[in-house]
Amino acid sequence: MENYGDSAKLEAHKAQLQILVESEKALVEFSKMILRGTFLLNGAAAIAIIPTWKAALCVAMLWFAIGAMLAAMGSGVAYCAQFFATITWSKVLHENPFIVVDASAEEKINNAKSKRAWYVTLQVVAIALVILSLACFCTGLYEAFDVMVK
Repeated sequence: MENYGDSAKLEAHKAQLQILVESEKALVEFSKMILRGTFLLNGAAAIAIIPTWKAALCVAMLWFAIGAMLAAMGSGVAYCAQFFATITWSKVLHENPFIVVDASAEEKINNAKSKRAWYVTLQVVAIALVILSLACFCTGLYEAFDVMVK
């Protein structure tokens, strides 16, 4: 006969895991949206300058191209971050209330924590690349505006 307390713990654990899964899915979708947006923003700006092909606009186009490249690099780094997140969560015990932690389980948890550190580091790098991409867009926009005003 199953203890009611154990059943409640198991259901609470399942609910926490479901929230984690949904949160990770939302984070991945939001990240993809931001990375696509910055890539398209910079790429479209660079392409829009090509037909005019004024020598003075080449600097602005260079900034837009660098921004697009940084956004593409951000996508790659975000992929690596998600890879580390996936292997981390697949090996961690998720603090299951029914698992007794022995020496081998402790080693798995410590290994997962070190992979989690990589995950967080890669997330920060991906965010920094996106911010740099947007900064390149702003700089290219300023350069293009400066050429048009002169």
